[in-house]
Amino acid sequence: MKRLHNKVAVITGACSGIGLATTELFLSEGAHVVAADVQDDVGQHLQAKYAGQLHFAHCDVTKLDELQAAIDSAAAHFGGLDILFSNAGRIGTMGGVQAFNPQAWDNTQHLLLRSVAAGTSYAVPHMVKRGAGAIVNTSSISALQAGYAPLAYSVAKAGVLHYTSMPWCQVSLPRASSAACLAWTNRLRKTWPIACATTAAAPIRSAAQVNRRTLQRQSCIWPVMPHALSPAPTSQWTEASPSAPDTAGTPKPQAP
Repeated sequence: MKRLHNKVAVITGACSGIGLATTELFLSEGAHVVAADVQDDVGQHLQAKYAGQLHFAHCDVTKLDELQAAIDSAAAHFGGLDILFSNAGRIGTMGGVQAFNPQAWDNTQHLLLRSVAAGTSYAVPHMVKRGAGAIVNTSSISALQAGYAPLAYSVAKAGVLHYTSMPWCQVSLPRASSAACLAWTNRLRKTWPIACATTAAAPIRSAAQVNRRTLQRQSCIWPVMPHALSPAPTSQWTEASPSAPDTAGTPKPQAP
């Protein structure tokens, strides 16, 4: 039997990069997937390709009504929800300490951090009905040390990492776990899994135990789907709108 047989997952940012690789892996392992993304053409293609196993939901995670509708659609189409992978995101505002733009800062936090908290809140009631659940959130190497990504992005990803350890202190489920995946993208656009810090009845390892020397060696600790990772998308993100379409131009290195 496949590892995710009869499991239902919602994956945000499912139409490119880590999200698409995860979607394809989950499908190959027998899961039913709600692919939530703003890329309608890709999403419709995936729905046609994996008819009956994948449902595409248009979802801008900064719009909470769309996020909740995408998560609720798992129950409507596949009968419930077992896994939420909050992965959607872009690099956000490039402004540093002396170039603070309140609106751009808020846009970045809404995209990268608020969506994770909201998604968890919307997913947990479905998981309570199942008696179990797993929530995975994409964090970043920039959550652990400076120099890998812009300020607002790094702060948001640090928030994601810390938030991931919190929900199960407040939710009563006999079998539940959450994990924050950390990764690093180099100049060649290849994404390397760095570590997976988990929270469960028996935690595997805390992010604090991943030391700087380990990160500098770019080692893989509990690799996160290494055979399924694809290069990160070359999209760019404007400060004016967190859901603005990609613009043409020279791709810039981005943290995942």
